[in-house]
Amino acid sequence: MAGAVYGMAIDRGQLYTVSGGENLQTVNVFDLNNGKHVRSWNHTDTKKYLSSKLVVVGNQVVIADKANKVLCVYTLTGQLIKKIPSQQMRGSTVCMSTADNDSIILSDCKSNRVYKISITSGKVLWESDCVVNPQGVTCFNNQYVLVCGWNSGREKIHVLDINTGE
Repeated sequence: MAGAVYGMAIDRGQLYTVSGGENLQTVNVFDLNNGKHVRSWNHTDTKKYLSSKLVVVGNQVVIADKANKVLCVYTLTGQLIKKIPSQQMRGSTVCMSTADNDSIILSDCKSNRVYKISITSGKVLWESDCVVNPQGVTCFNNQYVLVCGWNSGREKIHVLDINTGE
């Protein structure tokens, strides 16, 4: 791997990473059983900072391309399936988590919003403004979205319903 790692995900015994330099980033896949490199492909995004920007959703890899405000959806082997327009990505800190086999949770610090987005349709399923300066995001037990917010110099973990965002 060359450059800093900007996102990681584990699925079916494989580690997916996205790393690289200023204009070109590479997705690398490693076998967790033996540590060997399995495959790689290129992904272009010039806005890479402060993001956990790679998730595996069902049989697809989703990478946030902040420069072009799209979610790039790849097969597990690196073939680009589609690009989903995502105007929700406004700031430098964009984080994602897998919600289920068809959707992701995306948080954007600049807009103070958390979104659930369908990877199949590209539709925003819900939007929440409950978290000030949302930073990290993860999902738990197919019921909850945990979002780290930063307000008045303090971090706070917010728990949202995965189906409604409330």
